[in-house]
Amino acid sequence: IPQSSSPLSGVQAGFFCGTSWSDTTSKCKKRCPSGEDTECPGDETCFAYTGCREEKGYGNDPSQWVPGYNEWGESMAEYVASLMAEEGKGGGSGGGGGSNNNNNNAEEEPLCIQTKVT
Repeated sequence: IPQSSSPLSGVQAGFFCGTSWSDTTSKCKKRCPSGEDTECPGDETCFAYTGCREEKGYGNDPSQWVPGYNEWGESMAEYVASLMAEEGKGGGSGGGGGSNNNNNNAEEEPLCIQTKVT
């Protein structure tokens, strides 16, 4: 479950994302502590005073997730970008990047490699 960087006020803790008041208060999917819709995935809206106490996420069924977001309502594009940025910092240890040259240009490396298993 995602954690915020600082404690939330009582009011902020009750701000949650949803497609409607009913959707939000019944599912308590994702917090939006700033009260801004931009913290919500897709076209969801941030609602205040929901009575929700904890983030329940969007479930284990990817068909129920907002397209482009994971089960916690986090942007997959932002997640991939953060991984690419970490890789670009040149740590160089631990992960084998899938490239057979010494060029550290992450844009040229595929995110996944398709292989045929026989």
